[in-house]
Amino acid sequence: MGLRIHEGPFLDVGDATEILPGMVFTVEPGLYAPDLGGFCHSDTVLVTDEGIEMLTYYPRDLESLIIPLWYGGWYEYTGVNQSYEHH
Repeated sequence: MGLRIHEGPFLDVGDATEILPGMVFTVEPGLYAPDLGGFCHSDTVLVTDEGIEMLTYYPRDLESLIIPLWYGGWYEYTGVNQSYEHH
């Protein structure tokens, strides 16, 4: 793991660093919409002789990644509005 927020090598066009077993990377794809907000999903992976090992363990399905917003009596999800009881 690094010492700063973002540091090379990067998994990006233009970085010619050879990826070798033992290296650790964060993979952080982001989706952003102007005037709405954004979402950045982050995985930490270890490069192994066979491929990669996921070092972060949590659900990856879309339903689990959506955070509901509370609007006084109902939750709003991106693209879908559904009523829920507030506990």
